[in-house]
Amino acid sequence: DLQSVDLANKLAPQYNARLKESLSKRRTLFYANVYDLRHGDLIVNYNEFGFRTACEACCGTEGRLARILTCGPTSSLCKDRSKHVFWNPYHPSEAAKLISYIIADKLLYGMSLRTAVYDMVDTISLDDIFEL
Repeated sequence: DLQSVDLANKLAPQYNARLKESLSKRRTLFYANVYDLRHGDLIVNYNEFGFRTACEACCGTEGRLARILTCGPTSSLCKDRSKHVFWNPYHPSEAAKLISYIIADKLLYGMSLRTAVYDMVDTISLDDIFEL
């Protein structure tokens, strides 16, 4: 029915204007450099987090195509996925993502990146997270 469509079309701009006004009152800018978190801490200092390697993917091909081809049916898998920063040549492992989320959560509550990283390292280990 056209009347209900007309009413919705009239109400939508009003709703959007009020929503925008409401959100602008609550807006807070939060900056976190996730690249530094993943690169600077998880990749460069991988051993501090209990990882064995940041250079070899857990799933993928070996040899000269290792950095080109990702995980597939004929790929080899690592024995302990919690010890690898990367699942395949392009994507972080579940362990690396979990650590990133824990550190990001600490950042949201006001810790500096350095404090959040070391707090996380001191309080939790990958062995605790990935007990089988």
